[in-house]
Amino acid sequence: MLIQNFGSAAGGGCPPMTPHSCNGASVLLDNTMSASKRERIPALRHGFRLQWEPHQRCRVLLYPDGMVKLSDSAGVILRKVDGLRSTNVIIEQLCEGFPVTPGVDDDILVFLEVAHAQQWIEFH
Repeated sequence: MLIQNFGSAAGGGCPPMTPHSCNGASVLLDNTMSASKRERIPALRHGFRLQWEPHQRCRVLLYPDGMVKLSDSAGVILRKVDGLRSTNVIIEQLCEGFPVTPGVDDDILVFLEVAHAQQWIEFH
């Protein structure tokens, strides 16, 4: 599995996540809804910024009240979230980079759902 730990909020907040839960809220993929979810266009929420943090040696998501230290895989996915590419395009591009990783498309969908539930991103 590509994604094992999405990230954690500095100074509290969301603990390191398992692929399907954060703060006790489960994120389940419904295969009948996957097609419509793939057409949505994710974007970082207003006030959020993704950047490399040399002192943390990882990508972080900055927002007015703090930051989220991201795992490598979460950083790779969020770098593709630009408000222009659909979820499907992001999945296709990442699957090209990880062709031998089974289930990477589902992992990406789960991550985007968790990022949305955490209010890091919004869908258009």
